[in-house]
Amino acid sequence: MTSNVWNSLVHSARDAVHVERVSLWEADMNQGLARLLASSHHSEKMVKGQEVRLSQHDPIITGLWQEGQYHGPVTDHRGYLYACAIRYRKKATSYYILSFYQSKDPVSAGQVHKAGHFVELVQALTKGYTVRLGRLPVNRYAWAFWRTEERVRQEIAEILHGPVQSRLLILEKQVADVKRRYEQVFGQSLSELAVIEEQLQRLREDDVRQLSHRLHPDLIRVGLGPALRVLQSSYELCLDVRLAMSPRFLQLDSLVDNRISPSLRLGLYRIVEEALNNVVRHGKAQHVVIFLDYDPDQGLWMKIQDDGDGFVIWKNEGEGMGMRMMKMRAKHWGGSLSIVSKPLEGTSICVTIPPACFLIDNAAAASYESHLGES
Repeated sequence: MTSNVWNSLVHSARDAVHVERVSLWEADMNQGLARLLASSHHSEKMVKGQEVRLSQHDPIITGLWQEGQYHGPVTDHRGYLYACAIRYRKKATSYYILSFYQSKDPVSAGQVHKAGHFVELVQALTKGYTVRLGRLPVNRYAWAFWRTEERVRQEIAEILHGPVQSRLLILEKQVADVKRRYEQVFGQSLSELAVIEEQLQRLREDDVRQLSHRLHPDLIRVGLGPALRVLQSSYELCLDVRLAMSPRFLQLDSLVDNRISPSLRLGLYRIVEEALNNVVRHGKAQHVVIFLDYDPDQGLWMKIQDDGDGFVIWKNEGEGMGMRMMKMRAKHWGGSLSIVSKPLEGTSICVTIPPACFLIDNAAAASYESHLGES
């Protein structure tokens, strides 16, 4: 695994868990040594590649060795720690240790819960194995990556929707007060302040709110259709996006008793989102139609068709990251994603998900996602 991946992980973990420092170590309990792989805090005492001696009498090492984790004060009582040991080789003494540190207060239960998501990610990155639940193959690497990505997206969206919008509203109110006072003192309006007030209002009500919804579509909890309608409206200034949903799909994606798992809804939403981004960046299309249908025998079917330039598929040197992720999302649910494109004839992306891989009742969906959350 490259150092860039580990550096990105520890910095993301620090910001998401809200601790002062996160570090990742590679440890060999048999040799009694640990080597620093990455740290969110750089100092003379925290240098990549440095080695420290592990003492079997240290309660931190004892906890990691016996329980797989440690939660308590640092040995010298200069702060508090939550750390997890993740075995990464068949050899029972080889571990990664992911530690979360803060100086003043113990790491809370809420922080421990968030830290667990990054422990799962380290497990997925170092093992990358596949498990099978019923007929549904689950790639742990992809699942952990997407879960972490969506949680970070949701946290940022909540910050934008809450504190950021509130501060912009306060600033907008202050500008309005200054504008009113100016008119009272000088008997005339100041056009520059009116422009600033209008821009702040537009930034708060349009830009920030739209960005918040794009980062994490709250309506996905209601259904795929409602979430796609919001996504559709966000492109109205640059692209004509139309939705064509069959009655059978609408019955499946019902607002009252939705039969599509929330995770699959979000996965299909991300595929559409990536496809539309590609159309805007590369396709030079004016119109896009998104078809959604369901057949009890064939399963769920989605087609994204544009009237852009198209391309010759066989001449491409390789697929981009976005296209690979789209295919991986479809494969994750036991489905497939295919692309048909010709020069000057546009591009079609077709996704099919077999019914056996997603058509489950609400209780089964909750049980399945709970199982993944504990994996």
